[in-house]
Amino acid sequence: MGYILLMELKIPLLWYYRLVTAFILFCTDNTEGWQDLAPDPYFLSTPENVTVERGSPAILKCAVANLGTRHLTSQVTWRKMPYITPIISGAKRFVTDTRFASQHDPLSKQWNLYIRNTRLQDSGTYECQLSLKHRQQLRQKVTLNVIEESIDTNPGIKVGGTRFVTKGESIYVECNATGNDYPPDHIDWFLDGNKLYTDPRRRILITSRVSLHTKTLSSAVNISNATLKDTGTYVCRTSSQLTIGMRVDVLNAGTYNVKRGANNQTTKIESKPLKDTAIFLHSSADVIWLTVFTCYIMH
Repeated sequence: MGYILLMELKIPLLWYYRLVTAFILFCTDNTEGWQDLAPDPYFLSTPENVTVERGSPAILKCAVANLGTRHLTSQVTWRKMPYITPIISGAKRFVTDTRFASQHDPLSKQWNLYIRNTRLQDSGTYECQLSLKHRQQLRQKVTLNVIEESIDTNPGIKVGGTRFVTKGESIYVECNATGNDYPPDHIDWFLDGNKLYTDPRRRILITSRVSLHTKTLSSAVNISNATLKDTGTYVCRTSSQLTIGMRVDVLNAGTYNVKRGANNQTTKIESKPLKDTAIFLHSSADVIWLTVFTCYIMH
């Protein structure tokens, strides 16, 4: 009878089987069967690094696409590595610290971890994990950095160091450059227009250090055993073309010591004739007195 009806309706045999299969699935309400036909879940792009000041709230984001009704059987779990015990699984908190909470809107794909009143020890790597069938797991990591209160910094450049050095001593000039959103890429050094490089043969050492917290790049020139040729204007220039300079003078200490020695010698020369004259006068008086005394006895 069914076959006759099929022939009368002129329905292809393949479409007939498809209708029967869909009818059976609908009647049995096999939810898992429908889920198997849905695309696999995957993580959406979210920030991998979060930086907050101590005491501020932190939101670690985790977004899952194609989760559908799987969240009824598969929970999104947050844990701090390397610990195994979860912090949050679904809406349930597994730690006693009430600063941690789940942040999820039923109509949203976000399954975020909310941390209130952050502390320095909260810094670390957190993992958002989704467990699927057959023990399959999706994992995504987020790094939290909790810092002290940020320092207000203004973009600019400044230089400092030893303006006067004695020949044979060391010259030290330091340049600090602060950027708008990040430190400058590099700093170049010049002496009277000539670029300087680290050169042990010329006794030149250039070092650099960077601070992401203050957005500052610091560079220093150190010249050991300075000579008169090292006198001049030292200029530092950043990658953003900010420049500043400082003059350094190398003093010839040898000339100064000779001059000072000459002054001392002059003083000694001036005092020596006075001493010799006194001795001479004292000796002459003795001779005159002895001559007069001898003449008196003879008469």
